[in-house]
Amino acid sequence: MRGHKFYWHKGSAPDIEATAKERSSPDKSHEKQLSRIVPLKASVKFNFKVHFENLRQEELGVLLWALTLPGEPGIEYCHHLGMGKPLGMGAVKICPTLHLSDRIQRYSGLFQGDNWLDANQQSDPKLYLSAFEHFLLEEQRVDRGKEHLYQVDRIRELLTLHEWQAQTDPDWLEWTRYMEIERGTEKVNEYKQRPVLPTPRKVKALASGKASQDISGGSTPSLQSAQSGKTTLTSPAGIQRGTVRKYDAQRGFGFIRPDDRSADIFVHRSQLRDVGALSEGQKVEYKVGQGMKGPEARDVRLIK
Repeated sequence: MRGHKFYWHKGSAPDIEATAKERSSPDKSHEKQLSRIVPLKASVKFNFKVHFENLRQEELGVLLWALTLPGEPGIEYCHHLGMGKPLGMGAVKICPTLHLSDRIQRYSGLFQGDNWLDANQQSDPKLYLSAFEHFLLEEQRVDRGKEHLYQVDRIRELLTLHEWQAQTDPDWLEWTRYMEIERGTEKVNEYKQRPVLPTPRKVKALASGKASQDISGGSTPSLQSAQSGKTTLTSPAGIQRGTVRKYDAQRGFGFIRPDDRSADIFVHRSQLRDVGALSEGQKVEYKVGQGMKGPEARDVRLIK
């Protein structure tokens, strides 16, 4: 999912009007730079058709899964379509029906009443969704032991971004907004230290005040508090400390000796957050991630 643009739902009444506070200059005074839109009202329905031929059961299941987003029971999922997705526009609930064509019957006649004979019959999509999940979980061994695809960690992250919330509170909007180059009256640059963004499930936990629960992946980003107006960095679980044992500034890598006396851990300059290079003997804090050749230090910061 890293490297792709995904957007959070902003509720049934997202704020899409240009204002003066979103940029350094008043937006509405630059009329030619704005896009005037006429958004559709909530509950407007539309129809469309998708035609495919010669699909195996699991292949048809892929298409149905993408349309239906079959996630955890009791949670509603919506897609993002069209323009304005970063602002919360384009939230659409797709409710597909499956129609299968009997090829032999189709070519055995020409007319069906006043219409052409298409030999279509509505079918239950569950058979094909199950075939797709079985193909991934059992045959491809994506995550054996899981009964449903939505139980796989990567899929849970994806579905979290599609969870629909009709009403959104200020904390949710704060945690799911874009970071800014100039934020607030102090014009704080939230990109300055280029924080590693948390996973969608972690964002959801933080926004709902359940950050203590065990959710893997990503460090907490530098987000400006809506109450204080200042940028703060929280210290997520999993932070470790150690001492730089060796570092080659020219080659850009070295090793850290953990304070818990465990094995030395590899560190690369791409994971340094507040310094361009390390020196032997410096105290640092870091998280541990899995690299190509084993454990490596991530999000490394000097302890001042």
